[in-house]
Amino acid sequence: DQNAAGQARTGTIYQAQAAPEANWGLPDIVIATTVNFTAYKTGLVDGVVYHFRVAASNPVGYGPWTAGATSGPNIDSVSPTTGKAAGGVWVTVGGQRFGTAASNLNVWIGQTRCDPVVMLLPDEQFRCLAAGGTGGSKTLFLSIIGLDTQFPAAYFYQGPLVTGVDPSEVDADGGVAVTIAGQNFGVVDMSPLSFLQARGA
Repeated sequence: DQNAAGQARTGTIYQAQAAPEANWGLPDIVIATTVNFTAYKTGLVDGVVYHFRVAASNPVGYGPWTAGATSGPNIDSVSPTTGKAAGGVWVTVGGQRFGTAASNLNVWIGQTRCDPVVMLLPDEQFRCLAAGGTGGSKTLFLSIIGLDTQFPAAYFYQGPLVTGVDPSEVDADGGVAVTIAGQNFGVVDMSPLSFLQARGA
């Protein structure tokens, strides 16, 4: 266990900070300086993100700090990553620190709520029902009692696909209503634009 100046570790410094973003230059962030490998942060408050880091120490000084860890929720995976514009797809989200109560989870795909939320594995996995939407790739946003995180480009609403046009032929004078059938047109009237291209006889 070699650390500061290549000498053996004789102690460990633990730091914690309650802040949206870690700022290790602030005072009063040391939890403990101890020879143990474990330290505890007491007095944690619901809805507050805590950041932690650790460094080994010896009589020469202390070694490099570990990469910061956070107490907030973290998303590792989203499945499936694509669905129809009409919605109705159950989306499973995996990660850490989700808690145990689905009622505390607020989830959005883009700007649309993904609801209801069902807890599958406490702290690690839940699913929610994607509503209808359009616009391609969307970020998944998660908020748990004021602790927020996001997963960019998590879900993709499939683009429109035309499968039929009726009638298939009209007079050059126009003035005929044309019905277009297909998929992924969305669930509300978004004033879509359609273009008909003439073809030779």
